Amino acid sequence: MKTLPKEGSMPGPDIGSPDRKYPPVQFGIDGDETGAIFKDYEAVGKKLVEWAQQGRESWPKTIDELRVAFKDLLTIPDVFKRLRVEQGDDATEGDYELVLRLPPKGQVTESEQIVKASVDDDVYPLPPLYKDFEPGGRDEDKRVITQLRFFYARVGDYTMRSCR
Repeated sequence: MKTLPKEGSMPGPDIGSPDRKYPPVQFGIDGDETGAIFKDYEAVGKKLVEWAQQGRESWPKTIDELRVAFKDLLTIPDVFKRLRVEQGDDATEGDYELVLRLPPKGQVTESEQIVKASVDDDVYPLPPLYKDFEPGGRDEDKRVITQLRFFYARVGDYTMRSCR
């Protein structure tokens, strides 16, 4: 039986180590150890909505195709080697399938320990989307953040953060 590390320590190699096998704890946040950074939540969301509406033939087939599609929008860490795209089926009303994708055991354990170790910190580190992209506000170019723009940004955020 494998034991968990002491409270506050992380399992496996240190953050930043090339031997580390887990994706970033906070995928897409500036400063994480692998540089997975959202550069444009809204544009990522628009691309995902486009793929959902256009269907399977429009989807990237490989992780490299996904990286190219998001080239100037989102950095996808090298730790991701494969891609599988799934889409819910809304054609069979009343017979929906819920796809429950659980995070890897080691990854969720590590993340939980990091959060427990920082319990005295002031706030949970939310992605910039939730601090800097509030509907009704203005973006860095002084454009109004409409509900539609926020919708696209949210689609990008929740789709890419749940893709692990």
